[in-house]
Amino acid sequence: MPPMQALRRTGAGRIHWGLAWGDGVGTSPRLWGKRYSSAAPAYADPPAPPPPEKDSDPVQQSGPPARSSPSPPPSPPVAETDTFSVEVAGEWKPPEKPAPPALSPEEAYRIEQEQRWLKLQHIQQEQFKLHYNNQKAAGFDTPFRYITPNDLRDRPVEYPWLRSNEPARKAAPTFWTMLRDKHLLSVAIARARTHLRSPEYEVFEYQLEQDVLPVVHDMFVGLSDMDIATDARKLRPVMTLGIGERFAAGARTLRDRGQRVEYKFHSRPSLRLLGIHFTYGPYPAPADYVMQPWVNIITLVIPKEDAKFESTQKQRAIMKRAEDEGVFMRVNMRMTADIEMCLYDGNELPLMRDRRKKVDFQFVSPHFTPWDQPFDYQDGVWGPLRWQWRVSDIDYLLQSEGEKAKKEEAGA
Repeated sequence: MPPMQALRRTGAGRIHWGLAWGDGVGTSPRLWGKRYSSAAPAYADPPAPPPPEKDSDPVQQSGPPARSSPSPPPSPPVAETDTFSVEVAGEWKPPEKPAPPALSPEEAYRIEQEQRWLKLQHIQQEQFKLHYNNQKAAGFDTPFRYITPNDLRDRPVEYPWLRSNEPARKAAPTFWTMLRDKHLLSVAIARARTHLRSPEYEVFEYQLEQDVLPVVHDMFVGLSDMDIATDARKLRPVMTLGIGERFAAGARTLRDRGQRVEYKFHSRPSLRLLGIHFTYGPYPAPADYVMQPWVNIITLVIPKEDAKFESTQKQRAIMKRAEDEGVFMRVNMRMTADIEMCLYDGNELPLMRDRRKKVDFQFVSPHFTPWDQPFDYQDGVWGPLRWQWRVSDIDYLLQSEGEKAKKEEAGA
């Protein structure tokens, strides 16, 4: 039998409807389709009371109430669960929630930073687990670096420190270059002893390490202090002007962004000698002088007319004159230590932590002549150096830029 529609009007302007099938006589309607709940919500108007009957009205009764015929039993109400309510008067809207209390800008920023820090800790924990699994699978210690969500945005691109995930600025040595450098290092150490004539420098590598370690310590202390790191003149006692200005410019960029850098040692540093280079001649060099390289460890600053080779005897005389005019030495050393570079924002929250195991330094001596005494000597006792070494390059930063500029000039 086709379904028919059953309608029933209720109070408060609501219509209940349903689809049922049957003959409509002696059968209860059954819902066709899905059962929908139509329980009246709390905001619906109560149904209107039924009008009073005439027989029960005390004003119109003039005698005893007449016996009335029994009324038929009321029809069972339609189950509320078998109907679907349709609001006719208007669309219902949920009550508006009260607005949260307004926070001050400082409190809102503090909450934002706390949430950011918790998220950062979770990411670092997950990455440390991944690093531990990779290290366990590799079977040896692999470098670990924290990567934060703000790594791309907040990474100090203008800062000259070489990070652990960046490629080296100098190509790795081959087997033959390692043999050559080892031989040249022994020749250079013997030559350096002739310039630094002291019983302490008989053990050249050990005494050199003891002299440059305080310089390294003072340099990292200065780079961690933004008042010193942003001024290249304040870095002059431990760094030359070229490398000091590069790090000072990077520190000023970080300061403008409300950030700072701090270096931390997690192990005792040690330095190993890699090579020595000598530059002979006057300093500063006159305008009509040129630089002439000899082998890989010597460079002469000589007049332009002496740059052309004529004979071996004349070259030896040129070499002798250049040595008498003075020398300064450049010493390449590699520091082995667990050093960490931390980048902080204005609220002292770490944005990046980068740890390295090896850092390459180049130290330079002041210019001195054979008649200058580089050591203190009193009453037959040799004292320490009268001057200290200074850092002239870190991780071959200036050297790589100079080689790149020469290639560009040659290509142009």
